[in-house]
Amino acid sequence: MKNTCTFSVCFIALMIGVFSGMTQAQETLTPAAKNQLFARASSIKLPKGTEVTLNLVQAIDSRDASVNEVVELMVYANVIVDNEVVIATNLGAFGTITEVTAPRSFGRPASVTIQLNSVQAVDGQLIRLQRLTISPKGKSRKLVTALGVAGAVLGIATGNPIGILLLGAGLMEKGTHFKFGEGQNKKYILKIAEDVMIKG
Repeated sequence: MKNTCTFSVCFIALMIGVFSGMTQAQETLTPAAKNQLFARASSIKLPKGTEVTLNLVQAIDSRDASVNEVVELMVYANVIVDNEVVIATNLGAFGTITEVTAPRSFGRPASVTIQLNSVQAVDGQLIRLQRLTISPKGKSRKLVTALGVAGAVLGIATGNPIGILLLGAGLMEKGTHFKFGEGQNKKYILKIAEDVMIKG
């Protein structure tokens, strides 16, 4: 009986010592270190290459689009990691217009180049995406283009007056402007550019 009591006392004393040591170790941590430990415990890793589907909801009009204009998109479906939603449906995503080309001669249409850049996570941070460039265009006037090329060949090579007239018509006739995005249900699948820790 005496040996049993002695063992119990020793075991209790040992556990108290361990707990006391853990408490002292925690007390010696700086606030920054404590925050870092908490963040690690409550964060979820969003791996590089994870796919996210975006829906273009903003209308793009080639008549008034401008370079460096921000284009807004929305997340189409939840992105889930370890049974946790890290990027939620209807959160924002963003792109930038990098080039705008007006309609040109020979029936060539307007075009707008958009570079998709980032998406918002549930903790509010913007996640960098592997860039995707899209270039919607208006309708080209192929007949005008063909006639203009034929006119250039006839007019310049042979001096034929009909060719010169066709060339002039091609130079005068431009392609079309266009509207793109809103109401057209345009979806794009992009990938996360790098590993990111999402706060739970």
